[in-house]
Amino acid sequence: MSDIIIVGAGHAAGQAAASLRQEGFAGAITILGDEPHIPYQRPPLSKQYLAGEQGLDRVYLRPEKFYAGKDIAVRAGVRVERIDPAARNLTTSSGETLAYEQLLMTTGSRPRRLNLPGSELEGVHYLRTIADVDAIKADMAPGKRVVVVGGGYIGLEVAAVCVEAGLEVHVLEMEQRILA
Repeated sequence: MSDIIIVGAGHAAGQAAASLRQEGFAGAITILGDEPHIPYQRPPLSKQYLAGEQGLDRVYLRPEKFYAGKDIAVRAGVRVERIDPAARNLTTSSGETLAYEQLLMTTGSRPRRLNLPGSELEGVHYLRTIADVDAIKADMAPGKRVVVVGGGYIGLEVAAVCVEAGLEVHVLEMEQRILA
């Protein structure tokens, strides 16, 4: 049994686990994340990581040895399928049942998928994870045309990286101005 299970393995999870140890919590801490990575920062994904200026080692919140050294179990690639608050346990995608004393949900958000014909075609990408950025990078080639849907910070950062890489970029924004 873990004293604390943290569901989600992003920045909030990594920082929560580190803060618990920093504040003297000595119980068992387990982080469960459905991605195959230790906790990482998302902001560099649409900039430095997409541009190839930063590797994974610089995107990760802390080195893997940090978690081992602080006795924090990080279980990457584990999806939580069911939570039973009354029994204080959860079930993973592999069917494993894990008990906990306290549960911290740090799952974050997911991009809103386009509900348009063709939105599932090859070459249509969303940006949330390292795998998403790796897929975008694989499709980037000078001279290609790119349409970025969304004129917020992330969309504009992706557009800027694509322009620098020699792609023809068009940004679509539903508001009257970007960064609205």
